[in-house]
Amino acid sequence: MKCKKLVSMFLVVFMLVSIALIQTINVSADSSGTIYVSSYPDLVNMMKNPGGSYILLKDIEINNADNFSVQNFSGIFDGNGHSISFSNSREGGFVEVLEKGATIKNLHVYISAATGTDNVGIIAGTSYGTISNCWVSGYVSASGINCGGLVGKLSGGSVSDCYSLATVSIYGGLIGAAENASVERCYVSASIEGSRAEAGSFLGSNSSSSINNCYYNSSKNGAFLGVGIGSDTVTAKTSEEMKSAETFAGFDFSNTWVHIDGEFPKLVCYNGKGTSDNPYKIHTNDELISIIQPYLGDAGTGRYYQLAANIKNYSGPSLGDDNSRFTGFFDGNGYVFYNTNISSGGIFYSVAENAVVKNVVFDGYNYSGGGVAGAVASINHGTIDNCNVGNGTISGSKDLGGIVGENINGTVTNCSFTGDINGRGSGIGGIVGYNSYGTISNCAVYSGTIRSSDHSVGGVVGDNSNGLAENCFSLASVNTSTSESGGVAGRLYNGVIRNSYSNAGVYGNDSNSIGGIVGSIIEDGVVENCLYNKELVSVLIGGTEDKTGGISADELKNDYYYSGFDFTSVWTVDESGECIVLSSISGKGTKENPQIDFSVGVDHPVYNGYAFDDISFMGNTEGDVIYISQALARRNPYKASMKGSIPVNVLTRVSSANAAPLDLDINLDHADMNALALFFNPVTSAEGPIKGYVKVSGAWDDPELRGYVSVKNGRIELLTLHDPIFPLNMDVKFDGKSATVEGNAIFGTGKSSVKGGLEWDRGAIIAYNGEAHLHAPDIHSDYYKGSLDADFGLGEVMDVPGIEGNIHIHDALVEFPLTLLSDSGSSSIPALIKLDVLVGDNVRAKSSSLYDLRLTGNIEAEGPVSAPAVIGKVNVEKGTVKVNMTEFNISSGYAAWNGEQGNILPAIHMKGTTKVGSYNITAEMDGIPGNLKTEFHSEPYLNDSQILMLLTLHANPEGDNTEAIKGALFNAGLTMVLGNSVQDFFKETIGLDMISITSSLTDYYDSRTVNNDNYYYIKIGKYLFNDFMLTATTGVNNNQTSIGFHYDLNSHIGISSWYNNEHDSYIGTDWKFKF
Repeated sequence: MKCKKLVSMFLVVFMLVSIALIQTINVSADSSGTIYVSSYPDLVNMMKNPGGSYILLKDIEINNADNFSVQNFSGIFDGNGHSISFSNSREGGFVEVLEKGATIKNLHVYISAATGTDNVGIIAGTSYGTISNCWVSGYVSASGINCGGLVGKLSGGSVSDCYSLATVSIYGGLIGAAENASVERCYVSASIEGSRAEAGSFLGSNSSSSINNCYYNSSKNGAFLGVGIGSDTVTAKTSEEMKSAETFAGFDFSNTWVHIDGEFPKLVCYNGKGTSDNPYKIHTNDELISIIQPYLGDAGTGRYYQLAANIKNYSGPSLGDDNSRFTGFFDGNGYVFYNTNISSGGIFYSVAENAVVKNVVFDGYNYSGGGVAGAVASINHGTIDNCNVGNGTISGSKDLGGIVGENINGTVTNCSFTGDINGRGSGIGGIVGYNSYGTISNCAVYSGTIRSSDHSVGGVVGDNSNGLAENCFSLASVNTSTSESGGVAGRLYNGVIRNSYSNAGVYGNDSNSIGGIVGSIIEDGVVENCLYNKELVSVLIGGTEDKTGGISADELKNDYYYSGFDFTSVWTVDESGECIVLSSISGKGTKENPQIDFSVGVDHPVYNGYAFDDISFMGNTEGDVIYISQALARRNPYKASMKGSIPVNVLTRVSSANAAPLDLDINLDHADMNALALFFNPVTSAEGPIKGYVKVSGAWDDPELRGYVSVKNGRIELLTLHDPIFPLNMDVKFDGKSATVEGNAIFGTGKSSVKGGLEWDRGAIIAYNGEAHLHAPDIHSDYYKGSLDADFGLGEVMDVPGIEGNIHIHDALVEFPLTLLSDSGSSSIPALIKLDVLVGDNVRAKSSSLYDLRLTGNIEAEGPVSAPAVIGKVNVEKGTVKVNMTEFNISSGYAAWNGEQGNILPAIHMKGTTKVGSYNITAEMDGIPGNLKTEFHSEPYLNDSQILMLLTLHANPEGDNTEAIKGALFNAGLTMVLGNSVQDFFKETIGLDMISITSSLTDYYDSRTVNNDNYYYIKIGKYLFNDFMLTATTGVNNNQTSIGFHYDLNSHIGISSWYNNEHDSYIGTDWKFKF
């Protein structure tokens, strides 16, 4: 579907950081010096600044960490409850040495195999500093001495509130060796391999260190004591004992640690507390089971859960059963279940009454089994809200739904499904299989096929028994091998279907139970105000002659036909007319504090010719805040996502005293450079991945950005540049109210680079610095061919932010000298420029219809960007200029700038000569572009009229030129007439912006293939946009016709193109000037 309104809406929301928050750009350190880390490149940068203060913004997975090695870390690293995972083996741990005074806290590190000779640990090889609230997993080994799960050697430092699940090859489960150190409130539950005497389940060797309230799992390491050598105050506990909070004396289970039934203690910073303000945080597949499973049934009532990372390839069991229902509150939090395969049903088997599951997103859900199933829940008695399934494939027996298998007295709202469902039994639906006394509202099935070899198959719900389905639609094909197939519901038993529609085919073997909305009604089922595609299905309800609501496919795109549908808060129709899209929106709250939940999904949208696989929004508004639980755009293999909250002030641009702060997370880890073509017209194509993460916070009118955006090996093609820009590498880092950028690119044989930064405050750029360089020996473009060198510095120019630099043009052919002709455009940029432009050797300016000049000179521009003072001179060494289609050889000429503030147009003087027949003609041109005056002289003498006749007709001015003169006068006369009142009359009456007479003498471009000077044309034009005119030309005394366009670059220069009925075409430039 091509739904421009929703696609535009997504893009506008998605680009809020760069559009609504327009004056913000940055990375790497706020005013306090804190450096924000959200990617592997950010970690690598730690090597350059090991004394910095860092905060981790999200979990990072690293496949190859060969470039990462922090030898001596002396700063602060706050993991912020996130994880760093190294999937490949590496030498050493996260840092080699943690210096005295340095801190690592609130962090989980996984290393598949950390190896080395001496002093090896997953957090640090050697630590003289502080490590707190951390845990580790994986494997660690050393061929020499001092190997520990957390730290190899702890010397004079401290470790508190940490634990290790990492397997250690000899020495200590948590620490290899400790001397004069402090260790408290820690535990180990992992295997120790080897038989060294100094090996200990918790600590290898202890020298004068204090060990308090520390434990190890004796069930895992019965062969070793807590400490191998030295004082041992570590307590051994069995696995069962370690699952009890009472075991861990001294542990703070109110603030630092959390106890989950059946689990060892976990850290609050990483896994939360299960409360509404600090939910349990789930990072992995295992945690999904281990944190939720213990609290199924009554034990889970009032507990809150939240995804803290994407869940990939989950193939575990459904959580719970009908006797142990999910009773808590689960928030997908904008994260995604990727490639989920569950043989027992949904993520939850049964959701209890009063339980809530919301904001769950699936990208790839597969089920194949014999029971009741839906992606979110097999059975629902509670509330399922804002859940969306993409690329779903469900195959089973009966009661299968894209979201829920059976909805029993439950509510399913604001949900969507895309994919195929194939059942062998009854009750097969795109959203819910079987709905008994439940409510389905504001739900959409975007595409796919819903089918079964049995009865009761519907686009939204298979069997609706005493239930309500309202404000829903289905675009999925429905098919049953038996009976009861409906566009919205297969069977309706004493229930209601209201304000819903179907726009897809409905098929079955029983023609009496096929309906556009309902296949079969039993007893008192009611269908109210529903629409279906009468071109695909003949009746509203199977087995009846009721054709109410049957309209055409085109009419289904028009909101005029949706009488009774609420287009204020529930429905929206795409204004492009290409498709109708229902945005599942439900109003809640009060008039004073309205709440709106929204869930929108579009498959295969196209925006400005750029096709996405799908785009989706999920979220809600409450009062003056918009909460975005998930905004996702996908174009295989690229993805970009966003979540968080923004105050409505961002959209209204109106200040208020109590405006909520910004809180947006934008993830570009799988974004596509091709999206540049959406927003920048000169970009004809772009490819390559954009990676990055940006956190937006602070006041809406004074935002702060933290994170980064990175482009590696990108490729861009520009409208007029013949060579692609490849490779393009760019790194932008944001850090509060400042940004840094560093990049380089190659095009053809040339290369460019940029490096710098800027700062802003309350929407205003307050400082910037940097440099940019361009060295291109052989540019190939439509308007410039040859060499160009430029060097720019960004910083202060005369105590004001500005740009200073040099541009050297040499060995070049310039076909479109915009800089010499533009007199339009302005800038509000509060910056100064100081530029020196050198026109060097072998520079040629050429337009095949107007001029061919050899130039040298120098120009200096200084002052505000909007009105600089330009001084300098460019000389014409030699060349030709065409006047009235006659070529003059230039004997002298120049363009001079006098330094007048704001005047960038030069004074031009040129003198040229030509010979026509026996006459030597001299032309002298003086003035500025747009107001050039030309004086002619002839030897032998001719008056001005005779000279113009000679130049125009190339005929003897004193001979008989009746036919030529007649044609010239005819053309001039018509042009004169249409150039005055008659032309104005036609423009106003017909609504045209241009109407004129042209010929081969007066309009070179429209007749360049015509050699007959007596051909005349009427040319009309209409501006479609501000500077873009569509043109059409038809012959007056010939059969030629053409269509084309004209684009005004400024008041003197335009680009024209046309294509005629003789298959000739043209694209080029034209000037408007006066002699």
